[in-house]
Amino acid sequence: MKIRSATPDDVSLIFSFIQKKSEFDRNIGAFSGVLQVSEDKIRKTLFGKIPFSYVLFAGFSAHEVGFALYNLNFQFLIFDRVEELDLVGSWELVDLLTEQNLS
Repeated sequence: MKIRSATPDDVSLIFSFIQKKSEFDRNIGAFSGVLQVSEDKIRKTLFGKIPFSYVLFAGFSAHEVGFALYNLNFQFLIFDRVEELDLVGSWELVDLLTEQNLS
């Protein structure tokens, strides 16, 4: 199995996986709304100047069998003074996810 990061060429594949996931959720009663995503929204959200989220694919050869849609969440702990602002998060995770160490 190979893990790879999504590229702008994968927008239609990402959209397909999101549709399949929403259909699955609908079938088990976990989602009853209307899917409000489009390929254009995916392109802007994932591959804009500042990406909001990221996608990884899992697959065999050239056939993707799964995907992970994720974002990085950094929490700020603010105390009494601004000097005591502490960033909780790890840029090592960012490095790990953006390098090809996952293949």
